[in-house]
Amino acid sequence: MVCSICLNINMNFAKSIFEHEDIDNKIAYIVDNENITYSQIKDNAVKLYNFLKQQNISAGENIVLLGSDSHYFVSMILASWAAGVSTYCPTPSFSNDTIKVLCDDLKVTHIFCNAENSKNLKQTFSQQIVVVDEQLKKSVGNTEIDFYSWKQDETAMYFNTTGSTGIPKLIPHTMKNAVAYAEEWADALQVKAKDTIYCCPKICFNYGFGISLLVTLLKKATAILHKESTNPKKIKEIFDRHNPSYFFIVPDIAHMLTIKKIAINFDRVKKLISAGDHLPIKIADKFETYYNKKILDTIGMAETFGFYTITSDATQKKGTLGKPMPNVEVKIIDGLIHVKTNYTANRYLSGGEKSSDTFKDGWVKTRDKGHIDNQGYLVFEGRIDNLIKIKSKFVAPIEIEEALLHYPNIVSSFIFTRKDDNGLPVLCANIVCDTDIDILDLKKFLAQRLESHKIPKDFYQVDSIKTTYNGKKIRQNV
Repeated sequence: MVCSICLNINMNFAKSIFEHEDIDNKIAYIVDNENITYSQIKDNAVKLYNFLKQQNISAGENIVLLGSDSHYFVSMILASWAAGVSTYCPTPSFSNDTIKVLCDDLKVTHIFCNAENSKNLKQTFSQQIVVVDEQLKKSVGNTEIDFYSWKQDETAMYFNTTGSTGIPKLIPHTMKNAVAYAEEWADALQVKAKDTIYCCPKICFNYGFGISLLVTLLKKATAILHKESTNPKKIKEIFDRHNPSYFFIVPDIAHMLTIKKIAINFDRVKKLISAGDHLPIKIADKFETYYNKKILDTIGMAETFGFYTITSDATQKKGTLGKPMPNVEVKIIDGLIHVKTNYTANRYLSGGEKSSDTFKDGWVKTRDKGHIDNQGYLVFEGRIDNLIKIKSKFVAPIEIEEALLHYPNIVSSFIFTRKDDNGLPVLCANIVCDTDIDILDLKKFLAQRLESHKIPKDFYQVDSIKTTYNGKKIRQNV
């Protein structure tokens, strides 16, 4: 059942935060060990709200926020939503040129950033650059906020696809989507005000946005943020100092923790969830063996705002993505996963054939292959837009990459193609190894697990595999 706040679609999410006076001194965010209280967030949001008004930035306009996870970021979002202004937070790995194209699509007039990333923006962007750190140091006024009432079909924010398989697309989401996602996931996770949430992906991703910002604020809990990218050492420091009760990661981080054998006590963690990319069984097994803690794999996408499957530690079936959320419908058509949620978008900003093919009658046609087993668990089978055609047969890179992970000393891999002298595609693999590999022995190993056309012809030992900022392998060259 959807909570009443979801039904009151005219309510501004910011208003629900400002109405709670009894938690003003509670810690809302821990940003690189600096404690930010709910009172500080509110005070900064009031200043920024007044700044928006003084700049004549009115309801219906789009603004861009850069420098996510710094202490002002949450206040800036709340101020924007209080004023009816739509926000967009580009993925940090995007180049300025890519962000400029997306800003032009949105007709953005102002880009809000911190002092650190403001220096190189003026050369690329025609939009007004606002350094938020400087504005917060000034007395911008203290006029009482006149909260904007959002309508059901109004866009409150934009997400973007990761760009892992091409040019990123912008996805409009409404305030109704934001509130529904926050309510349903807070309920599914059973988050309480006393909880501390540690989500490694930054807020600019729908993954981090839904958990670190929406669920945290709605439940008046505490979240841990990083200004910079995380690493195993930093994760251990967080656990030693703050002992979080929820931990959200991506497969690469889980893998790094087991390789480095970082000593972390996960006993207090109620749920440890991985998303962003498929979690190979071998990584999940190694993690559980070393830490005695099960990772719950789930799936989501920017088009559905965030995750749409969940299970408990006790019932998670190994190798699956859990079961659909209580208010989520999943069906398989022609091998592809289709999803319907209370927080699903209905189009890409650019529209066109891709938009009409993806969104229909509340459903989203994903590019994820999968099936639902006889116990109702969703099983992931790879991305349709990552398929490679070799010898007139389609090959899923993920199947080969997982097989390679079972070979001793291979810690990561990436499958791609090159053209031979006749212009035909040849299957290749980049591999990250602890030691040198006997390629002949590796091919014999793969022959016991894969069909012959799925065995790479060429192997290249590399130092690392290129990924997006939130851990997805970049496959534009596939």
